[in-house]
Amino acid sequence: MKISNLVFYLAVIFGSIYCISCRTYNKKDVNLIEEAADGNYDMSYFNVSLERSLSRHKRANFIIGLLTGQEGLCPNTEKLSIDLIGKMILHPIQITKTILCHIVNIIGKENRAITHRLFNTFSDFLRTIFLSGLHTTLNQIANTGILPSSLRTLVEMFNVFYNALRLVGYIK
Repeated sequence: MKISNLVFYLAVIFGSIYCISCRTYNKKDVNLIEEAADGNYDMSYFNVSLERSLSRHKRANFIIGLLTGQEGLCPNTEKLSIDLIGKMILHPIQITKTILCHIVNIIGKENRAITHRLFNTFSDFLRTIFLSGLHTTLNQIANTGILPSSLRTLVEMFNVFYNALRLVGYIK
């Protein structure tokens, strides 16, 4: 199972690098050194999508770490004070993380265990009941012939995704 995940990650990384190299930009000349010196960060540079995905990965790991009660996620949380409002403008992500860590530390380990159990139950519900029911329902609707071709294509893509999840063993 780990090898299939590795192959999937490599395919995603290769595909994103390939798409980045094929992207077409505006006709205007962009002097990267001059823009970097000004501090203006334009979202049309070729590496922004990679940076966005990495920051999205960090946020997702932080949230999942909070839900699962991962140790060492919030080692030192400062007390909440009115000074955080001024800091929130300069460093919104770090201050939001500080506030969330403070709330999680107040909740305590017992409630985190309950949250972890709820998270696992919700995940099991998605894997066993929701996705299989959605698969059946979408196929029945697609077989009636009332869907436009674009939505039928969407249902076929969902079927491919669903079968891939079944092949990997995520869905029983």
